[in-house]
Amino acid sequence: MNHFKITLLQKNLNTEISKDLKQKIISQKSDFLILSSPFGISESSKPKDIVQNSKQNVDKLLEISEYYKGVIIGGGMLRSENGKIFQSCPLVQDIQLIDWYDAKSPEKIHDLKLDKSLGDSIYILGKIRFGLCIGEESSDEKLLSHFQKEKIELIFNPFFQPKNEDSEYLSEQDKYANLSAKYSLNIVKVNPVGSYQTKELSGRSFHSGPSGIKWKVAASEKNLEIIKTLSLTLVDSILSFKS
Repeated sequence: MNHFKITLLQKNLNTEISKDLKQKIISQKSDFLILSSPFGISESSKPKDIVQNSKQNVDKLLEISEYYKGVIIGGGMLRSENGKIFQSCPLVQDIQLIDWYDAKSPEKIHDLKLDKSLGDSIYILGKIRFGLCIGEESSDEKLLSHFQKEKIELIFNPFFQPKNEDSEYLSEQDKYANLSAKYSLNIVKVNPVGSYQTKELSGRSFHSGPSGIKWKVAASEKNLEIIKTLSLTLVDSILSFKS
């Protein structure tokens, strides 16, 4: 039997971590911290600026790792390597950059040409085996089928989604609930709040499990910074949820 905790941080994209939020993160005492994206990005920042600031963004995650002792799923960001540009998610633990997950199906971001990754999407950290995807990859049934075949039951999904109507959000929840049931998956999705390139972001993070939506940000809190810790138990390869 394997008990662990996941902290979701629905963070304002445009601000840094405050002292108060730092103390809240420390107090969670969880095994995983999942962010949606880098923070401290101005509304007018261009994608190329974000690429150039990838090292600075990782440094901020390393600072968090000085006081947060679990695994950090660092959210979606842009980075360059060997002349290629990837949509990536850093994994950080013990003040070290452990690895990068690079999207296999990167989203189109303005006129920036992004490269596809050929690497895997499965990791073992914090004694937990999990899958990782960015944005709309979490609805790619080919990828979800791969997770199911590999007996993956938990995936982390940093998202970057403009604000939508409540009806669209409910429809999206239904879609993920159906995918979770079909592939026996727990999908932990985190989206930022704030704004980028004149678009307000939709902070409607949630956890979808095989039996439906287990937790979601309330409509009244969709514009707020939210920190939420979920307690989960892995028993006989089945991940069950505790509120």
